[in-house]
Amino acid sequence: MIETDKKLILLHLKADSREEVIRMLCGALEREGYVGSAYCGEVLAREREYPTGLPSEGAVTAIPHALSRDVMKTGVAVGVLETPVAFYNISDYEEELQAEVVFLLANASDSEGHLDTLQELMDCMSRPEMLKEVKNAVSPEQAAEILRNADSYPEE
Repeated sequence: MIETDKKLILLHLKADSREEVIRMLCGALEREGYVGSAYCGEVLAREREYPTGLPSEGAVTAIPHALSRDVMKTGVAVGVLETPVAFYNISDYEEELQAEVVFLLANASDSEGHLDTLQELMDCMSRPEMLKEVKNAVSPEQAAEILRNADSYPEE
């Protein structure tokens, strides 16, 4: 179950690069008081070093994140892209994947809590029907409801 504020869900997001997607999602997290201004730079630096693209079924995804002291409260910003954007594969840094949905994690807890939340997100990536429904959501409220009920979708 992923709890996310509908104000952190950006549908039909138009971006030309992974950096632009990350900046837009960080902007939403910052506007809503989840992160400070330094967080975005930390996520971008981590993404360059350790890519987060996932070849998930249902929707190709990416989960950019950083373990940071600039996070005030835990949250996940979600960007459903109008046109897919290239992210490098988490398991093959040379392979580009065309991400359709990006989940930007900000975690306010320690490294163990960060890993727990990241694992919860990773579990969602094995639910193709859920990812497909998030990708096709018509409103932020609908996408938030789908994520809230992620456990009800079968894993594959």
